[in-house]
Amino acid sequence: MALVPRGGGGVVRASGGGGGNGCLHQLIEGLIVVVVVGTLIQGGALENLAHGVLSLSDHVVTAVRLVVGGLAVMAMMAGGILAISPFHRRLGYEVALGGLIAIALAAIGPTIVADVEKALPQAPIPQSAVIFEEAALR
Repeated sequence: MALVPRGGGGVVRASGGGGGNGCLHQLIEGLIVVVVVGTLIQGGALENLAHGVLSLSDHVVTAVRLVVGGLAVMAMMAGGILAISPFHRRLGYEVALGGLIAIALAAIGPTIVADVEKALPQAPIPQSAVIFEEAALR
């Protein structure tokens, strides 16, 4: 939704005009974006937002691991039941194997993530994130 209408704002003119290509409109929008992003960067709001998103992602990962573990156990049970039928034996084996693979990945996944984090270069923690963390601990 634009604040400044393009094309003359719906006003019919005798000359059939409707404005140019909206260059002034694009310039004003660009200026507003630059001012807002500059304010966010100087205030440290982006670093605080990134820190909050990382903290939230840790909780989401834990919840997803629990759900995947539960679904994997149910898939293994369903695969075992399906494998009893001679017509659905292969499908049962595939479903059970998928559940087993999901459990194996959930078990060794944190180890793989920790190894990848150790391999990445360590970046210093921004001061605004440290202040945010101390405020959250109070």
